[in-house]
Amino acid sequence: MNLQYLCTNCLLGTLENGSCTYCHKSIQEAAAKRPAVCLPERCLLGSRYYVGKVMGNGGFGITYLAWDCVQKKRVIVKELFPRMDVRRGRTNARVTAVKGQEEYFEKLKQRFRDEARILSSFCREPAVVDVYQLLEENNTVYYSMEYLSGLDLRTYMEQNGQMSWSQLSEYVRKLLYILRLLHGHGLIHRDVSPDNIFLTSTTEAKLIDFGSVRCYNSSQGLTTILKQAYAPIEQYFSNGNQGPWTDVYSLSVTIYHVLSGQRPPKAPDRIKRDGAIFIGELCPQLPDHVAHAIMKGMAVRSEDRF
Repeated sequence: MNLQYLCTNCLLGTLENGSCTYCHKSIQEAAAKRPAVCLPERCLLGSRYYVGKVMGNGGFGITYLAWDCVQKKRVIVKELFPRMDVRRGRTNARVTAVKGQEEYFEKLKQRFRDEARILSSFCREPAVVDVYQLLEENNTVYYSMEYLSGLDLRTYMEQNGQMSWSQLSEYVRKLLYILRLLHGHGLIHRDVSPDNIFLTSTTEAKLIDFGSVRCYNSSQGLTTILKQAYAPIEQYFSNGNQGPWTDVYSLSVTIYHVLSGQRPPKAPDRIKRDGAIFIGELCPQLPDHVAHAIMKGMAVRSEDRF
């Protein structure tokens, strides 16, 4: 394959007369959407990964579509890039910490390595995205992982609205299974939410984004990384008592949202007066035992949950 003519938008077609033979995107259209802080397209990472379009650009990392020149397939490459704490060189791809953030950046690198290691340990589990390789280049850290076809649960809801329990139940079964595996290893995900649940078929789902995973029985305090709508009360405090019950809350709120189309009030707002409407009232067709299980899972007090 001549990479020079490979379309960087899809990595499936070739460029002819400035447009892709597969996705029909023009070179100019793809280039215009690329954030300036990202790696230049067509660069080669680790002498193996040919970098294509930007798939995601968050506060702590950038994800790219890439072509694996060894395995001859599309993959996703995730780059550690905490945008508030680092800068990228104008003439090269090197990442450097801003003054005063050097130690913090080194800590983030280690957490990123840990994220890749955790995901690699579950590589044979169908409900977890596969990680292939960890590499360090440009003074930061990357890992490659499987390319998933489908869409995340948040996008599904934006396009199709809420789900019925018959549609959602098999996904929930898979998610509970992988959370049980995580918890059995002393780990908690801490970021279960619709945008971190990827639907690959009508019954298969994968839990993604393990950047917030931590060992919950560690003597060190846990950071307060959270998505407010889905986070339990203990996750708002660095000394909060986080554990498997933390993920149970986030998953239960996610289920509540997907079934009803509504999110309950944020956990801090539910302490004095719990304004969360019983899910059975919002979804009358929901089996009673499922409705009570969801409400127990999203109880404000951790000791009241499963």
